[in-house]
Parts: sequence; structure tokens; C-alpha cells
Amino acid sequence: RTLGSDPEIPELARIVAKKCCGLPLALNVIGETMSCKRTVREWRGAIDDLTSYAAKFVDMKDKILPLLKYSYDSLKGEDVKA
Repeated sequence: RTLGSDPEIPELARIVAKKCCGLPLALNVIGETMSCKRTVREWRGAIDDLTSYAAKFVDMKDKILPLLKYSYDSLKGEDVKA
């Protein structure tokens, strides 16, 4: 429903997904968070917030990403990783 509510939202959704860098956990969490966003304004606000948060935690990626990767790689079964 949300993706079809405005023709701009699918492109904004791609921008949000790209910010997740292919991390399944990030995609899942952000997807759940964005599911209640209905307007272009809400989606753009979320993108602005994600961009500003990323700027605040630039040095954290070297600490957090290895932990997320290990956690993901440790999941049992391919169906859990999907």
C-alpha cells in the first residue's frame, strides 16, 4: 500500500534501501520502521534523518559492521538468513 500511494515513494524506498548497504538486519529494521510512512514528506524526513545519523557515527561502522557480519554469518540455515 505505501509504495503505491505516491509515485515518488518507490524511488525514495530505493534510496533508503541503499543506505542499508545490503545488510539484512538493517533492511529488516528499516523496512519495519518505514512501513508506517505514508507521505513523500515522511519518507524524505526519514532519509534526512538517516543521512544525519550516518554523519554522526562515521567512525562506528568499523566497530559495528564486523559485529553485524559475524552475527549474520552465525545464523543457522539459509532460510533464516533470507
